[in-house]
Amino acid sequence: MPEIKIPFQSEFKEPMLSGNKTATTRTRRFGYPGDWFRAFGRVFILTEVYPSFLDVVITAHYSEEGFNSPDEFIELWDRMHPRVIYLQRPGRSVYFHRFSFARKAYPSARTVEQTIPLAGVAKLK
Repeated sequence: MPEIKIPFQSEFKEPMLSGNKTATTRTRRFGYPGDWFRAFGRVFILTEVYPSFLDVVITAHYSEEGFNSPDEFIELWDRMHPRVIYLQRPGRSVYFHRFSFARKAYPSARTVEQTIPLAGVAKLK
């Protein structure tokens, strides 16, 4: 459960901190369930990561991305990916990352394994 880096635009601060944005769609995998990241002063943990297609994510998960409609999601996607706009490749392969607020504190200088004892496994020193 390592710390990972997932960059977010500043416009996602309020939706993420309010819990309205609980997912991010990326062109590559950024982590695995259990990995954690920091954004806007909070710690989040990945709960699910799986491959999908852009059109599926836009129609089925736009609200988890913090949008009110699929069209809002498409507008942002096209702005962030101007060389591969949605209409050119609606079936593009993507990775859907679902996350939630982390319930434990994760210190910056140590790994998660050092702070969370695992059942039947000794803590790392």
